[in-house]
Amino acid sequence: MVLAPALVVAAGVLAACGSGNNSLLGGTSTSTSESSTTSDTWFTSVKSCEMLDQSQLADLGFTGSGTVNENDSTQNSCEWDQSQYATIGVVLASSTYDSLPGLGVPVADITIAGRPGKIAQDSTGTCDVAIKATNGSRAQIIAVVIHGGGEKACSLAKQAAQDVAPKLPSLSG
Repeated sequence: MVLAPALVVAAGVLAACGSGNNSLLGGTSTSTSESSTTSDTWFTSVKSCEMLDQSQLADLGFTGSGTVNENDSTQNSCEWDQSQYATIGVVLASSTYDSLPGLGVPVADITIAGRPGKIAQDSTGTCDVAIKATNGSRAQIIAVVIHGGGEKACSLAKQAAQDVAPKLPSLSG
C-alpha cells in the first residue's frame, strides 16, 4: 500500500508520545462532558470516531467510518484513511498539549478556536496539532499526506482541529 511509509513516520510520532503501540493512533471509548470541572480522563467516555461528523469529514476529503485504535487508558483515538492519499487521526490523550514531541522539527504555538496549542510539520507530509482539552489532557490531530507535503497535511490537521475543538470540555478561567 502506498500509504505505508507515511504511516510508519506517524507511528513513530505516537510512539514518542508514549503509546508503545506501532499503530498510527491508540485508544477506546463513549459522550462529551461540557463541565469546567471535567477530569483529565474525560475522553474515556467519548466516542473518538464521533469527534468528526460525516459532513466535516467530507469537507476534509474523507468518507466512511473511522477506525478506533485501542491502546490504554491514557489515549482514545480514531483514524480515517483516504485510499493511497492521506490519513487523519484524532487522539484524545491524558497528556498536556504542550508536551507534543514533534517530528524532529521545531514545534510552534498555535491557537485553535480560542484554545492554546502546538503544531509541528515536516517536509515529507506529516503534521501534528495538539490543543488543550483540560489542564492535563489534549486533543491531537495527526495528518499524513502522501502528495502535498507538510503544508497540505497541516491544512487538514488545522481544519480538523477547528471541527474537534467545540466538542471538547469547556476551558475554565
